[in-house]
Amino acid sequence: YKTFRPHFAAARAVAFHPTLPLFASASDDPGVQVYHGQVFNDLDTNPTLVPIKRLKGHEHAHNQLGVLDCQFHPKLPWLFSCGADGGIYLYTN
Repeated sequence: YKTFRPHFAAARAVAFHPTLPLFASASDDPGVQVYHGQVFNDLDTNPTLVPIKRLKGHEHAHNQLGVLDCQFHPKLPWLFSCGADGGIYLYTN
C-alpha cells in the first residue's frame, strides 16, 4: 500500500468518483487536491497515485478550519466542496 501526505494540515474528507479513476481530498490547509488513482489486482503491486490539480478558493475560518467535505458529481468530473468559511464551491475543470 502507498501512504503520502499531500496536505499541510488535517485531512477532513476523501471522495471517490463513481465511474472515473479520480479521487479528491479536502483539508484544513485550506485546499482540495484531485488525483488519478489506479489499483491493481495483484496486491504486491503498489497503487498508482498521481496528483492532478490543487483547487483553491476556500479561506481559513477564525478557528483555522478549512475545507470540511468534498463530493464528486455522480456522472461528470465535477467536484463540490464546502468549507468552514461558509462557502460552497463547484469545480468544473
